[in-house]
Amino acid sequence: MVQAATRELTILGFIALLLFSAVRWGIVKAINDSLFGIDRIEATAVRELTSHHEPKELAITKMFELFESVHYFVFAVMVTFILMTTLLIILALRQTNVWHRYDKLTMADLSRRGVSSAAISYWGTKHRFHTNDNMFIAKPTQPCRFSFASYLSVSLLAFLTSLVEIPVMSWMVLLAVAVLAKPALSLGETDLAVFLSVCLAGLFLVSLTFCVHIGNKRSYVEPNVVSVSQEIHQGTPDRVHAAVEKDAVVIPSGQNAISRAINATFGLPSLVHRDEMAFAPPPERSDGVIELNGLPVACST
Repeated sequence: MVQAATRELTILGFIALLLFSAVRWGIVKAINDSLFGIDRIEATAVRELTSHHEPKELAITKMFELFESVHYFVFAVMVTFILMTTLLIILALRQTNVWHRYDKLTMADLSRRGVSSAAISYWGTKHRFHTNDNMFIAKPTQPCRFSFASYLSVSLLAFLTSLVEIPVMSWMVLLAVAVLAKPALSLGETDLAVFLSVCLAGLFLVSLTFCVHIGNKRSYVEPNVVSVSQEIHQGTPDRVHAAVEKDAVVIPSGQNAISRAINATFGLPSLVHRDEMAFAPPPERSDGVIELNGLPVACST
């Protein structure tokens, strides 16, 4: 993940260097003179720079201001990118530590009062991973007695790396937005407030859609914490197993138009009830190794 962040910062630094070089080499001034010509104010600025033995390429022109704005914008993006990457790394380390702590819990630990619902949810998810013929995750390649927390940590690292590695096209779009935002920021107070409100509303809808999508995925993977917790404290192992495998992902009745549109766009992870999956425990070999999809994943205890 750090290497991916370094690559992205290298790209941003290269873009900033190109912008700086374009100003210093007079490319920006040449483009400005070709497109807009030289007005009286710019001609005065060129004479002032020449009289002070300064490069005339540094004269304040329309294109110079535009390139300077993009240059500052790229610098702000670099700082924000560094802060966000650092925050993601810190949160990922904290989460992996929590998973490794939960991974050591036993049924006796979970049956005690005061155990967090997150620990029970983790245990139920781990139970599904080990016992169910999972159709929604990649086949594990770790050997017998592999750590479920380590498996999640590797998956989290791969996901965060994909977030950090921003495609080149995204950077090009970001630069285009920076250029197009220059006229928008010069609007009047009322028009600017309307423009920013529309942008904020769009970001809110995108965030809401993403949260609903993640909620749908989690509802498929994670068991019902309340029912599992009750069976852990009161039931037998068979009833605990049944509680873990019981809940389903279904389309709620009375969905509004927004929810239906979101589900139609992203889709629910599954519309098949868990009880209809013809669940069967994975086979156990003579050496005590349990196989999942033909691969050894855990040892019987």
